[in-house]
Amino acid sequence: MFAAALCVAPLLFAADAFLPGVEVMRFPGSLTEISGLEQSTSSADVFWVHNDSGDEPRVYAVNRKGALVGTYTLAGAKAVDWEDMAIGPAPGGAGYLYMADIGDNNAKRDSVQIYRVPEPRVEPAQAPVTETLRDVAVYGFVYEDGPRDAESFFVDPLTGDFYVVTKRELDGNRLYRAVAPSANAVNKLVRVGTFGFTGATAADISSDGLQVIVRRYSSATNPLLPSSAAATYWRRADASMSLIDLLRQPGTTLPLVPEAQGEAIAFSRDGRGFYSTGERGSGANTPPSPLTYYAPATAPRP
Repeated sequence: MFAAALCVAPLLFAADAFLPGVEVMRFPGSLTEISGLEQSTSSADVFWVHNDSGDEPRVYAVNRKGALVGTYTLAGAKAVDWEDMAIGPAPGGAGYLYMADIGDNNAKRDSVQIYRVPEPRVEPAQAPVTETLRDVAVYGFVYEDGPRDAESFFVDPLTGDFYVVTKRELDGNRLYRAVAPSANAVNKLVRVGTFGFTGATAADISSDGLQVIVRRYSSATNPLLPSSAAATYWRRADASMSLIDLLRQPGTTLPLVPEAQGEAIAFSRDGRGFYSTGERGSGANTPPSPLTYYAPATAPRP
């Protein structure tokens, strides 16, 4: 939890707000290190993912049947260590994809980058395409208190502020914010709080800006990383409570299914449920990564 005093504005917590996770499909076996996940704004049957470090600067579109329908390279981008992705509003009702190149295992990078590109329209039944996306904006960032390793990122759709949750601090992961950052500039990530957990591997905010979720690994065998307590969830009644005040609350612990190297989480575009997945890993006999959906308890649907 945060060191700051708790806000008394109303929260909507419910530990039973979501049903247990149900597998929707399996991602293509070629996607061995999925680290970022979002559902498309143009089709509920399309999901965006990207790999961890070692891949090229590209994002993949996969339909609900588990078929790869698009491979999109971001022109001019680099992929040092892509760790998370986000979707935010764009003019005309479209969406932007954000790719967070924020991984830094040894906390030595002088700066980190986030790439923004207009979300391409993808049809779930289209033939697979390979394209280059050229309208790419680059945001540079430095932490106010020195380099950090991070794998969790989201964009507040109500303010345009960027948020990063760090991973490795044993006394609690840190929350950083960049207020309305500028492209083609070096922006500052300012620490705005410290959580009561460590090991954060992904985060997301709902499209209306009222819900936030942060995940950690969800192990079936490691008692230090239990799947029964792998996510923390916050929900505010309306935007009268600031996002920082929301995250100063302790949050609600949610279970996730056990996942090998679980490093991705995303709200559904309607904000009712959420999805998770993880890295497949190498090896010919390793099964492809599943996409798991956690339906709202009031109206379950995959």
